[in-house]
Parts: sequence; structure tokens; C-alpha cells
Amino acid sequence: MRIVRLQIQQEPLKRGEKPYRWYDPTPIRQVERLLVDERGATGLADGDKILDVHHVDHPRSRNHGRASGLSVGFTAHYGAMRARFGDRVVDGVAGENVLVDTDEQVTPKRLAAGAVRTRDGRTVR
Repeated sequence: MRIVRLQIQQEPLKRGEKPYRWYDPTPIRQVERLLVDERGATGLADGDKILDVHHVDHPRSRNHGRASGLSVGFTAHYGAMRARFGDRVVDGVAGENVLVDTDEQVTPKRLAAGAVRTRDGRTVR
């Protein structure tokens, strides 16, 4: 498996107030690199550092109890969603930080030992 997309959410994707909320993927921004630490993800794009909305230091952080600092998605899962909901479900629209190309469904059990191995050999849970 290989990483095919890195992205951050600049702002929350759910807009409006309950019960009249809607989903707006426009704050998703593809980035060149992703820096990840215990506080969350920071994207690098065009020389700028951009905090993901789930980063602890983002002014409108969606990171509750440091439980949502990094999100990983899989292209096979998008294929299954497209089969059910149609072509409007494009790869990356869920806003995950890392999109991994694979033909198989990835289960939580498969990820138990770690989700991503970095170039320098570290494993990110």
C-alpha cells in the first residue's frame, strides 16, 4: 500500500447549526507534506504551515481529548461508498489526512500494530 494523498481540513466540514447542518468539503486542502506529532497534523503547502482543524492548537479545534489528531482513509473504502452512494463520493472528500491506495478493505484489527510507517521507519498509531 502507498500513500496517494495528504490533506488537512482548514475549518470544520459540518456547517450551520443543528438541526439544519450541511456538509461542505471546501475547507479540505491538499498539502505537499504532513507533519504529525502528539498535538495533531500540520500541512505544508506553498511554503505555508497550516494547522488541521483537529490539531490541538487550531483556534476552532475539533480535537476533543486529543482523540482525533490524525485520520487515515483507504481508496477501497471510497470504492465501496461510490458503489452505494454514487460518483459524488470522490476520494478524499471525507477529509482524512492520509489517503492510502489499496484494493482491500482495511479493518481496525489490521491497523492494531500501527497505521502508517514514516520514511525514517517510525510507526504512527
